[in-house]
Amino acid sequence: MSEMREWQGHQGSNPRPTVLETVALPTELYPYGAAVPKPELRGWQEGNQRNRPDFRPSSRDDWPHSPCFSMTEKNVQRKDPRVSLRKKIADSPKVNRAIEALLAGYVRFAHRTSRWERRGFEEMDACVASGEPVIFVLWHQRLIMAPYLFDTSLGRICALTSAARAGRLAGQILVRLGFETIPMSSHKRHVALSREVLRRTKEGCSIGIAADGPRGPARISSGVPITWARMTGCRVFTVAFAERKVIKLPTWDQQMLPLPFSRGVLLCQEWTDEVPKKPSDEQVETLRLSLQASLDKITDTADRAVGQPPRR
Repeated sequence: MSEMREWQGHQGSNPRPTVLETVALPTELYPYGAAVPKPELRGWQEGNQRNRPDFRPSSRDDWPHSPCFSMTEKNVQRKDPRVSLRKKIADSPKVNRAIEALLAGYVRFAHRTSRWERRGFEEMDACVASGEPVIFVLWHQRLIMAPYLFDTSLGRICALTSAARAGRLAGQILVRLGFETIPMSSHKRHVALSREVLRRTKEGCSIGIAADGPRGPARISSGVPITWARMTGCRVFTVAFAERKVIKLPTWDQQMLPLPFSRGVLLCQEWTDEVPKKPSDEQVETLRLSLQASLDKITDTADRAVGQPPRR
């Protein structure tokens, strides 16, 4: 009481005393989970609270069980150091350049140490030498020998490769052997890719494509060569290689790797079907099947030429 009187005595000397008010909310008046009355807000406070959700004390029960606050092992993602190391090695420019150089050197070695017979390239070589671009089509299984199926000393050629890690590696191997490349990305629209192909052909650059690439299914042609033949007006040539001794890699297409000190054949044949400017869906499908049959025929012929049955 004496402290209270002392405080009241000082109140007269302080014209604007500071009063601290506290309000008790007993649990019997507002039990846990009941709605608590909100204090009146001023104009500027009301504007700040307009877009904020109401706080509900009952939601506290859900906090420990909410997936946002769960710290179980399922929600905590730990990085595997082995996966990270493998990815770093695969993405290393130095490692990729070393693999590119090794594989490109092996392809050169296998070609130089083997005996090769080249047939049917007269028409395509004449077109390329005169500056006329062509469309160069083969199966993805025989892609590794593409630099020796097209004579880059006569003209330029640009091959389409996948933007994935393996596709980039294959593209750089082709670059080391004289090809140009255009990466095919799933994020890149087909219209932009078609414009790039059209620009290259107008510059006199031929286009090389695996009809079933870059992901297959194997030996099933897509409609892309038909679309580009219609768009560019270029002549289409199917090509293939075969060797008596090869290694089949464990890939989706069973990629064939030639062996040194063997005997092989390189074949080329023009696909002569006429592609109309505005074909119907039925015509496109008929042309696609015709090109697929032509590729199967020349590839099987190459296998038989080296004394092997058709390799699928």
